[in-house]
Amino acid sequence: MPKQKFNSHDIAASCAALRAKVLGAWLANIFDLDDKRTLLLKFTRSGGATESGEGEKTTVLLESGARFHTTSYARERKADQPSKFNAKLRMHLRGKRLNGVNQMGADRAVAFTFGAGDTEHHLVLELYAQGNIVLCDREWRILTLLRPHRDDARGLVLLGNHPYPRERFRRHVRVDAAAIVAALEGRDDSRRSLGPKPEAEGIEDKREGI
Repeated sequence: MPKQKFNSHDIAASCAALRAKVLGAWLANIFDLDDKRTLLLKFTRSGGATESGEGEKTTVLLESGARFHTTSYARERKADQPSKFNAKLRMHLRGKRLNGVNQMGADRAVAFTFGAGDTEHHLVLELYAQGNIVLCDREWRILTLLRPHRDDARGLVLLGNHPYPRERFRRHVRVDAAAIVAALEGRDDSRRSLGPKPEAEGIEDKREGI
């Protein structure tokens, strides 16, 4: 059974798994489920990879604030028209090739890159606090999002037609052998070498109110 809540290590592993499974596939359609926070992305590959002669098909589940993974479970989809949010996702993403699945820094967020050049778009899944799903253009300007949010005290704006604030995510820290030895020996300088102190990971904790 898939985990119900992903941490940053789960996200790194899941990104690698999805790249192996669906990178280069074409997005056939997007379906939103009744909970209004979960999407099903239907991917296909041309070339008659199956016994029926049809292209290989893969379904990826995105749940805002929780998880993402491939699925073969036949979940019930909404029978009516797609939500306004999903309709805009379809308009910009349907029929495009998936060219990237990348964790945002060392944080609990992942960016799916569709298309290339002038038609490139990024679909960001945020997995901390209440989560979010954000569609950006090639220059990372927000086109639409599941949950608009603004926090003037922290200078955070998640609204349509605004730049997506990628700088808020923690960066990966390169660790060398000396830093590992220092950490094992319990030296104070190991904290600076190995990255943020435990309390600094509170970028996620502070966002719990988002």
